Amino acid sequence: MKKSSPLRLRSNYLAQAEVLAQSVASIAPTTTPMESDSLVFGAAGNGAWFAYLISMLGLWLVGVNINQFAKRCASSGSLYAYIGRGLGTEWGLFGAWCLVLAYLCTAMATLLGAGIYSAQVLRSLGLSVSLPLLLGLMAAIGWWTVWKDVQLSVRWMLWIEASSVLCLSLIAALLLAKEHAWLDWEQLSLQKVDLQGLRFGMIMAIFSYVGYESAACLGEESRKPFRAIPEAILWSVLLSGFFFTWIAYAKLAGLRALGQSWRCGEITVADLAQAAGLGMVRPVLQVLAILSFFACSVASITAASRVLLLLGRQEILPGVLAQIHPANRTPHVAATFCCGMSCVFPMALLSGMQVDDAYDFLGTVATYGFLVTYGLVALAAPIYLFRLQELRVHNLLASVGSLAFLSLPLGASHFVARTPAIGQAPYVFGAYLACGLAWIGLLRLSGNARFRTLDQSLVWELSGPPPEENV
Repeated sequence: MKKSSPLRLRSNYLAQAEVLAQSVASIAPTTTPMESDSLVFGAAGNGAWFAYLISMLGLWLVGVNINQFAKRCASSGSLYAYIGRGLGTEWGLFGAWCLVLAYLCTAMATLLGAGIYSAQVLRSLGLSVSLPLLLGLMAAIGWWTVWKDVQLSVRWMLWIEASSVLCLSLIAALLLAKEHAWLDWEQLSLQKVDLQGLRFGMIMAIFSYVGYESAACLGEESRKPFRAIPEAILWSVLLSGFFFTWIAYAKLAGLRALGQSWRCGEITVADLAQAAGLGMVRPVLQVLAILSFFACSVASITAASRVLLLLGRQEILPGVLAQIHPANRTPHVAATFCCGMSCVFPMALLSGMQVDDAYDFLGTVATYGFLVTYGLVALAAPIYLFRLQELRVHNLLASVGSLAFLSLPLGASHFVARTPAIGQAPYVFGAYLACGLAWIGLLRLSGNARFRTLDQSLVWELSGPPPEENV
């Protein structure tokens, strides 16, 4: 007899909605001054759209590896549980250590982005509100959303992000139609694009996709997880990938049609809309940008709290993190911890960093965490399938292709480190990894009985309890 989930079960729609909201939430920087795609343009030039397209295909391969687990087991621990099933307890915990950091740093960076942009909008209206106050207010609202009802937060995020995507796509189409710039042969023929620049551009494009797998953390809260979550993960990377590719192409084509160059600085879609005579939509884009940043922060907190829930339930972390709110059926203690960290840590960083540097630093550390976790999943998938006697040649090719794709950022640190803050990120991340390895080593040496049986109990929520519990 299977154990029922202590969390509130939701519909098939929920897992699909959450992952789509999480993935397209990274679209928010497309409408803000802190644009990540300017780095892609700077590296790949006319090949920026192609860099996004190739990155989408590479991360789709990673999603194929993730789905080898998602269609066979369901857990709130998501990639942590998957890695543990394939590589064993120690590597599973190491993956969880990286995954929690990645989700929390994403929540911090996007909450900071929402605060920065809100302050700018308020100043344009003649109001002056301190950034710490805005961060505290947004963290409080985010905490209430995650604490109250995951379905509420997911649906709210989905509507925001769907509105952002539709609005930006429509503006890009109107711009190209107005300027008769649908076919930009310089981009389509990849003129003046060299392989090294394209490689660097692809590396920067990867940063736009990280976190697309987060529906896996809702395996305990979906009624049909073995179908809904694998579909959501693959559709997430495909839909967001085509969107990123389209916006990159439209921005460069629009710039060229308006007689401007991407070298003249960071020009947002809102700037292009105003230059093309569509300035009336600029306030709408500004509001959507703030909401998108905030939605991404809430989505990341939701995912992080589910991983901490499983670690608390397995007594690897304090058991208080596994507490479920009696009325709301949400992991309220873990969510409170994640919201607090998402607010307090950025405030501490701002005492010694410029605002843009803090945003870049948090985003870079988050990306490192995701890349390591994705690599571990890609390595674990064929081993897991081999143990099940279900390994096929195409599974092995998907794993090798994913690992090769994820290794690309290793040779580009000098390009990524465009500021001192980003240059510090690898060292901070390395120190964090060392602390994680020490923590796992101490757990193993402690002889904790629960730790010794984690290989059998990493996933029980919906895939069924371990044999000894199946009474």
